[in-house]
Amino acid sequence: MRRVLLDEVLQAARVIEPLERAEQTRYLADWLYLAHSADKFRKRTGRAHAQWGNGSLADVLPQRAGFGATDLGRDSFCRALTVALAALMVHRSARPG
Repeated sequence: MRRVLLDEVLQAARVIEPLERAEQTRYLADWLYLAHSADKFRKRTGRAHAQWGNGSLADVLPQRAGFGATDLGRDSFCRALTVALAALMVHRSARPG
């Protein structure tokens, strides 16, 4: 998977914020897997995957995420951000390198 940028993590947190915790974790694991798979496809073929993009997290996130203001004053957003960062750490530990 390509390097994950802070804006992508914030975008993912905005998408999962309204979901239940178990759903948040499941969606993030799925998106990270898709981004990883798309990056492998890109490296193998030299082109972006038709559905999953170029291997970046942003390419697999739903479009509804948008780029809005990040309100760290909302507990629900802070929890979602924590879940997003934790999912990224789990993903990295499962796929070294």
